[in-house]
Amino acid sequence: MNKRGRLFIISGPSGAGKTTLVSKLIEVDKSIYLSTSSTTRAIRVGEINGVHYHFLSKEFFENKVKNGEFIEYANVHENWYGTQKSTVETALEEGKSVILEIDVQGAKQVKEKCPEACLIFVTISLEELKARLKHRATDSDEIILTRLLNSKSEVEASAEYDYIIENDIFDAAFEELEAIIERERG
Repeated sequence: MNKRGRLFIISGPSGAGKTTLVSKLIEVDKSIYLSTSSTTRAIRVGEINGVHYHFLSKEFFENKVKNGEFIEYANVHENWYGTQKSTVETALEEGKSVILEIDVQGAKQVKEKCPEACLIFVTISLEELKARLKHRATDSDEIILTRLLNSKSEVEASAEYDYIIENDIFDAAFEELEAIIERERG
């Protein structure tokens, strides 16, 4: 019988580099399962439904909420995001380490339901965040401003996390993330 897997939650401001860190982590450590979130936001160029997100209509998403199918869900930047309970539970039962890359609202919901979850917050300096959001060129100036304003409250919520990783220098941040995962898996 497999030992139950470990649940990791990775959060941080939009543009802090969470996705890049997690992508490299699952590339080098095949024993980690990245849970694919569901969202009502529009698909971006280069994204694949079922790989980057499960892109759902607002009505379908809301039906899943009513049926209690999400371990967490939240409205972020005017779109719904959520993590399906069944996929996370199945992977944990199979003994896999599971990563949820979710916002601070979702992390709080998961921590309440799964107190053993390890919370990791990725942050960067405000100047670097602003530069990354502009360089990414996926959002209007208005949305970038909203993301920057939201980042302040997200950083304040980092006090609730087990670990905080500063991601101004990617290689150093990645090494720190790897070390945390290894230590927490025992």
